[in-house]
Amino acid sequence: MSIVHGIETNAIQIDSTFCFLYEQWKEHFPPGYLLKDALVDQPFEEDACHCHFVFVQDNNLSADPQLVLKYQWFVEERALSSFSAIPDATGEVYWPKHEDIGKFLKVECTPIMGEIKYPPVFAISSRVSPGNGIPKVVNLEVQGELVEGNVIKGYAEIAWCGGTPGKGVASWLRRRWNSSPTVIAGAEDEEYRLTLDDIDSSLVFMYTPVTEEGAKGEPQYKYTDFVKAAPPSVSNVRIIGDVVEGNIVKGAGNYFGGKEGPSKFEWLRENKNTG
Repeated sequence: MSIVHGIETNAIQIDSTFCFLYEQWKEHFPPGYLLKDALVDQPFEEDACHCHFVFVQDNNLSADPQLVLKYQWFVEERALSSFSAIPDATGEVYWPKHEDIGKFLKVECTPIMGEIKYPPVFAISSRVSPGNGIPKVVNLEVQGELVEGNVIKGYAEIAWCGGTPGKGVASWLRRRWNSSPTVIAGAEDEEYRLTLDDIDSSLVFMYTPVTEEGAKGEPQYKYTDFVKAAPPSVSNVRIIGDVVEGNIVKGAGNYFGGKEGPSKFEWLRENKNTG
């Protein structure tokens, strides 16, 4: 277990720091819980920095209601000075800014059980390092109903790592059952309209982040579930041909909804005198 992570000190000092802080904290933990870990990842400019606070249940004690953890991040140039709160940095993840380079991060974790708020525990990071300028995809999602005719859209969350945000490269691939994905010609935008060819296939959204400086990150992929056919429908129903005695006329319409089967045609006659 480590409370102070990455500060320039040896393992013995880190263990001593943890033991010292743990002894101060342990009497104030929520009933039924023990603190297993409290640390912060090595922070890099414009990259996701996670904190890790792990409370575990003591089997000998009741641990109801459920424990909730609240977070607040701080920043300061020196690890042992008074830290300044970072506005709106209240989640498990913080993205260090360019101005944070060379500074330390601190995150406080406040356990809450029911309506009772317990004293916070904390962890301090090493200094924020400059980003390497190579972007990377942190999260990739595809939104939209997977039904023929609908538009789906891929969303990429990018860590720019010190580079200037640019326009990434998007593409869509189609993967049929037990086969390798194949590129869909012309599908090179975040949005894609599902077609007849996509039915019973899984779509693959591929995204490569690119900075304005031209640095490319590693491409990432997101697979969808299988695409379903739309319910059968017809539009633009019309009669083709001159409606004159002796002529042949033809009924036509635009079918939509999977592959057309034995569609039913029905002709009716309306007498202009009797209706």
